[in-house]
Amino acid sequence: VQYQVPAGLEQIEWLGLGPVENYNDRKSCARMGRWQSTVTDQYVPYIMPQEHGHISVLQQMSVRNQKGRGFDINAETHCEANISHFTSEHLNACKHTVDVKADKQSYLNLDAAHRGLGTGSCGPHTLDEYRVHPGQYRLSYTMNPV
Repeated sequence: VQYQVPAGLEQIEWLGLGPVENYNDRKSCARMGRWQSTVTDQYVPYIMPQEHGHISVLQQMSVRNQKGRGFDINAETHCEANISHFTSEHLNACKHTVDVKADKQSYLNLDAAHRGLGTGSCGPHTLDEYRVHPGQYRLSYTMNPV
């Protein structure tokens, strides 16, 4: 599920793996805890622009402005997320970091499942155990204004 988040909601706090980005096959670099950051600081300037700032095992997330207004998310099922000033489509169209242009608003992605890293485009493919296979997945969460 992708939400377009209004400009100004820059402060994020989450209960989940962190403080660094982490993926299904890269969880050993992260610890379970409550973490704070900003949407801007979630960006990782990979030479080849791509998704960044992923959070696994997300249980709660707050997205707020400087005055503390925004919204809270409470995951009722397994949830993964990222929030960025870039759409996936924009990042996929960029060839280098100089092509990346941030939007004022943000884009919040919530996933029931997310594959591990690697697509085979410039290295090995994602190991089978970290791919998302056909099946039924459930994503359940509440979102409340604050």
